[in-house]
Amino acid sequence: MQKITHKIKWTKMSGAGNCFWITHFPTTPPQSNNWIKTAQVLCRNNADGLVVLLPSKVCDFKWLFYNADGSSAEMCGNAACCVTDYVFKKHLLSSKKNSLTLETFNQKITGTFKDGSACIFLKESTDIRGPFEMDQYDQEPLSYMFINSSVPHAVIRLTEWPNNFKVWEKQKVVGQSLRKNTTHHKDGMNVSFYYPKKNTLSKIQLLARSFERGVEDFTPACGTGALAVAQVYRQYASHAKSIFIEMPGGILEVGFHSDNTLSLISPVEWITETEEKEIQ
Repeated sequence: MQKITHKIKWTKMSGAGNCFWITHFPTTPPQSNNWIKTAQVLCRNNADGLVVLLPSKVCDFKWLFYNADGSSAEMCGNAACCVTDYVFKKHLLSSKKNSLTLETFNQKITGTFKDGSACIFLKESTDIRGPFEMDQYDQEPLSYMFINSSVPHAVIRLTEWPNNFKVWEKQKVVGQSLRKNTTHHKDGMNVSFYYPKKNTLSKIQLLARSFERGVEDFTPACGTGALAVAQVYRQYASHAKSIFIEMPGGILEVGFHSDNTLSLISPVEWITETEEKEIQ
């Protein structure tokens, strides 16, 4: 049987160093598209995920999101910030609208574009549990908190921040082990490490790094990881209106609002504006 191929225009974007291929279909895409295979092929070289924007019956857009290995994810904060930037700069909405709604796998997200920054809004998590003890590793007992920040996360607070490759290789083993733990979620969970860098009445800044499902490694930044560590840490700083999360790819800002919503601002960069790729 002859293989059917299609040329599709893609835009490659970065959210705090996390790279995504994004495309938009105003109408239903060709049924022959195998998005799992497409994600595996397109993300083979330095990309973390793929986003396909489709028409939605309940929001402005529906998205299909795939990790680099072809697996799907409930949500991705950095990708949502990239999509918000993409929609507004490509003028995909009516000129009268100053916000968009996005239908993801498990919730509706609102996105805005103000003062040159894309910002997303979503519900604050009510699912925070722990601490849970895990097996001793390298003679040191470890505990973690579980939180579903749209994506399930194990959150580990470190007593000091590792500054060398060998220590992070040890933490990677912890991430690989916990990632496969299905006690809290059937698909396992991301693993986010953090350390308080600065805590004053005017500013809270955390260092953080996330080991992500679907990539199976540490990534430059993780939007849902930033949301996870910010919400876990806020148990120690209930006064905080915003928390800055410094990850290897950049600084993300998590805001807490009176209506029990969270906001996330991630630095967005356009890498390749339009690139045609032939896929099956």
